[in-house]
Amino acid sequence: MGISLSADEINTRARLFLTPEPFQITEGITVTGRIPRHSNFELPVEKMVTRRGDKLVIDEFYDDRSMVLETQRGLVVLLGCCHAGLINTLMYVKEHFSLPIHAIIGGTHLIEASPERIEKTITQLQEEYKPDVFYLNHCTGLKALVALSKVFGEKVHTFGAGGTLEF
Repeated sequence: MGISLSADEINTRARLFLTPEPFQITEGITVTGRIPRHSNFELPVEKMVTRRGDKLVIDEFYDDRSMVLETQRGLVVLLGCCHAGLINTLMYVKEHFSLPIHAIIGGTHLIEASPERIEKTITQLQEEYKPDVFYLNHCTGLKALVALSKVFGEKVHTFGAGGTLEF
């Protein structure tokens, strides 16, 4: 998996800007930097590998990014596939932004998570982050979606491609 184009090929088609730091696109819209792995239960998946030289190594997904929108209701965290882990991502957001988290949108990469990891994720969400609403899709997975719905009730929604939200 991954992109088949080299960085040089991409640079001929677009302006590529790589940074491990947060990058503000415009006022109120920031792309996260590299998400550190601080959570003790959101570990890299051993079957997901990347090539480094002539070896395959566990992919740490250093390129995993999310987008943070600052709204009047609080932060809207727009996830891609959240390979670094939802809690790791929210730890990062909390460290870099002072507003509370209003909404979490996107894939949470819990599709293959163990019941224990899902439970720990939910506990952290309840105790530490307390989002007002979730709009979840693709890699969240049915088990996690059901577990989140049992705890957060009507705050949890599925959200397919092409949908629109206003904040």
